[in-house]
Amino acid sequence: MVEWTVENEINTAEYEVEKSTDGRFFKKANTTAAASSNRGKNTYTWLDVNPVTGENYYRIRSMTKVVRWNTANCKSNGGQRCKGYPYLS
Repeated sequence: MVEWTVENEINTAEYEVEKSTDGRFFKKANTTAAASSNRGKNTYTWLDVNPVTGENYYRIRSMTKVVRWNTANCKSNGGQRCKGYPYLS
């Protein structure tokens, strides 16, 4: 399960979860709408129902309404929980 927590989602439209099996080449695996709350924390989760055996890499992009994004990277081994904390890229 991929889990990420954000605070103050000002102008955030959605989050894209990208997946990779080598940590270099990523493909979009999911899109989640943002709660767009500018107060407090929001936690999101996405379950990868097709993890590969071995390491799975995930990247979370925060897509804003002004076409900028934030990125968080995390790695999971065999479907274990993966937590990401977005930062400005």
